[in-house]
Amino acid sequence: MRHAEIVQKAIEHDGFGFVNVFSPCVTFNDVDTYDYFRDNLVDLQEEDHDPTDYEAAKEVILDSDKEYQGVMYQDENSVPYHEKHGVTEDMSEIPDGAPDDAMDLVREFY
Repeated sequence: MRHAEIVQKAIEHDGFGFVNVFSPCVTFNDVDTYDYFRDNLVDLQEEDHDPTDYEAAKEVILDSDKEYQGVMYQDENSVPYHEKHGVTEDMSEIPDGAPDDAMDLVREFY
């Protein structure tokens, strides 16, 4: 499964979504190289993994011998955030410009 497909599934899911991105650092990391990921990255879609099986997801998450990509777990009964917390306004609208005092916050770190 491609990265874009994984992100799309996370966005479309009505519950919580967490996307872990594997990206080798070719400059500073001599361990997690492209060769490492070629040898250790397992595509869950190719493994016929059932993302609704909690126990199977737990096994994959706790397995330290391999790295996995794809949807590990998806609760079909999750309640969307806006329903659970009574949010009625459209949270997808992002106003133009930076929030007030955003530049002050940025300056604190530089």
